[in-house]
Amino acid sequence: MGTAILTSCAGVGHTLGSFVRSSPDYDELDSDRESRSAPADSREKAESPEAFWTQYRGPRSDGIYDESDLAFSWPEGKPPKQWSAAVGPAYSSVVVANGLVITMEQRRDREAVVAFDLEDGALAWEQSWPGRFHDVLSKEGPRATPAVQGDSVVTLGALGELRCLDLATGSVRWRRNLLQTNPDDNLHFGLSASPRILEDVVYVQGGTNVSAFDLQSGKWHWTTLDETMAYATPQFGEILGRTHLVVCAKKRIIGLDAEKGTELWSFPWKYLGDTCTQPLVLKQDRVLASSGYGKGSQLVQLEQGATGIEPKVVWRSSRFKTRYNEPVLQEHLAFGLDEGTLTCIDVDTGKRLWKEGRYGYGQLLRHRDHLLVVDEDGQVHVLRVNSEGPTEVASFEGVDGGMTLNLPALAHGRLFIRNEKVLMVYDLRGSTPVVEG
Repeated sequence: MGTAILTSCAGVGHTLGSFVRSSPDYDELDSDRESRSAPADSREKAESPEAFWTQYRGPRSDGIYDESDLAFSWPEGKPPKQWSAAVGPAYSSVVVANGLVITMEQRRDREAVVAFDLEDGALAWEQSWPGRFHDVLSKEGPRATPAVQGDSVVTLGALGELRCLDLATGSVRWRRNLLQTNPDDNLHFGLSASPRILEDVVYVQGGTNVSAFDLQSGKWHWTTLDETMAYATPQFGEILGRTHLVVCAKKRIIGLDAEKGTELWSFPWKYLGDTCTQPLVLKQDRVLASSGYGKGSQLVQLEQGATGIEPKVVWRSSRFKTRYNEPVLQEHLAFGLDEGTLTCIDVDTGKRLWKEGRYGYGQLLRHRDHLLVVDEDGQVHVLRVNSEGPTEVASFEGVDGGMTLNLPALAHGRLFIRNEKVLMVYDLRGSTPVVEG
């Protein structure tokens, strides 16, 4: 292999040579948390904007922000910081709904979900349970990102604890544990695929299977597959006139019927380290798969055949290897970090159009014709991109104090960046009051 690897639900990771993590300072975290706590009835609550960034990679789980225009020119050379908060170690990203900013963290020997006020960072609620996943390389903390639907928050811990919480209070509505009957089914780096919600059904990926539960009651609907899964988060897509749930197992990519859980199709996709990134479901019933470690990418066309759905390879390429970051699309273009270098391909042909700019194993989101790339050192780069190449229009230090491996989030004109120690919130709407903290 040459390098040791860390993976997470967010698809993030890095080589051992770049891996520097300090021990968490839980006393400092406790002090910060106590200082921002306030009784719910003592906080003036502004009218909450409509929920937008409610799951891993945004409203469609595609890493694209199109809610409102963003400003990329700032008088001080960087956008105003709205607020910041200390957080415990985790590889979770952030979701934003009902005026709350929600993420996961490790708190000593407990996994936790924590919600902050969107405007000032005041602590709204916390929910925690006994559990601590720890690995020598990937260290400790939850991996998955919460998902919000209506007034419910669904979370998954690294040891299989699945909980549905009340969005307003954080109280538990129901819980399950995906590994209760067989803890040995856990993956080497812990359960990492973020839960997904479609209408009133929660879809969650365990170590060897995929299950569906009723969002309101927690009632079990179905469980399918019996094989080692990968770390990638499942993706929904409309394929051949019906909704498919596309999941990554260790040796193949599989399409499931979202209603019944039955397997509809699959194609082989083997990769090193179980680090397939989230497949992209494209128009015209196509699926784009990508992995690192020399694997590359592949576009598959799904067609209705005499005996069922038949996957046919359109092209293969070794020039687009997104080891830990999911690609983002812009019409027929796909952008991703090919082993740390920003790369653009034409998804129709697989042709690489350009490869420029080293960002390490960072993460990227898209807004209009701009990419926001957060590199593994916490630097934010704003790039205007097209088929000709990238142009950097702004950059600033987004977060300091350790490796930045968590996927950023965008909601209501704010940029949310976190690492193992701190959550930073920047206002990209323009000039606004800054709340220190």
